[in-house]
Amino acid sequence: DPAKLDAAINFAPQHSNTQGILVLRHGYVVGERYVAPFAAATRHESYSVAKSFSSALVGIAIGSGLLSGVDEPICRAGPAQGIRI
Repeated sequence: DPAKLDAAINFAPQHSNTQGILVLRHGYVVGERYVAPFAAATRHESYSVAKSFSSALVGIAIGSGLLSGVDEPICRAGPAQGIRI
């Protein structure tokens, strides 16, 4: 529902220290908002966010049978093999 998505994207920054929100659905950007002075090209510190996100994707890939386990190199399951997570 585009109206609900828009309401959520506009609500979050008002009630947190959020610098930007990016919503993906089926591999496409469906919503995006940045709070000044931040913009899409602004570099952000991610601390452990990137690590946690990557770890979750590896778990999903293992659960889906795309990877055999945590010791399998992730590059074997990349886009060149036609795998989408």
